Amino acid sequence: MKKKKLPKKPKNKTKKKSKINLVKQSPIKKNKIKAAKKTATKKKLNKIKLKKTILFKKEKIKIIKKKKKIKKTVNKKKIKKNKIKNVKKRIPSKSEIQRQENLIKEIQEEQRQEEQRQTQEAQRQEEQRQEAQRQEEQRQEEQRQEAQRQEEQRQIQKKEAQRQEEQRHTQRQEEQRQEAQRQTQIQEQRKEEKRQEQRQEAQTQEEQKKEDKNE
Repeated sequence: MKKKKLPKKPKNKTKKKSKINLVKQSPIKKNKIKAAKKTATKKKLNKIKLKKTILFKKEKIKIIKKKKKIKKTVNKKKIKKNKIKNVKKRIPSKSEIQRQENLIKEIQEEQRQEEQRQTQEAQRQEEQRQEAQRQEEQRQEEQRQEAQRQEEQRQIQKKEAQRQEEQRHTQRQEEQRQEAQRQTQIQEQRKEEKRQEQRQEAQTQEEQKKEDKNE
């Protein structure tokens, strides 16, 4: 790449001073002027260097971009060639078409069998679930009936216990009544025996009196 020439700046003619003025100036002023000139020249040189470096960088970037574009075009051409080759390779023969059709049929058959197996498995699981649910309901019903039967048995036993307790109570009352009756009978018998004893005693006394009178 050719480097661009920087445009030359026109020299300032106004800054030139006559020798007469320089001679007339003092040495301190001369030194100051010289130092100012040196700094001005340095600044100019730095500016020129900066411009050159900027231009060089810009040119470098342009070159890199151009290289990248060239690479992209080359890659695109290669991709196109490869695509054409692949398309040529992909054109199958009749036997290949038949093989692919058979393969598709096999895959479809496997899929159908797999779907059938899955539906059968799902049906079997559903039947197992229903059977387990039925057994659980039957077990719960049996438990409910057993609990009901036990409750009825408890009620029957309770009633039987109450009946037996009432029977024992009535039996005790009957025994008490019989005992009271027996006691009354004993008392009556004793009273009767006493009365008989009294009558006999009175009779013996009467007889004794009669005997006494006869004597």
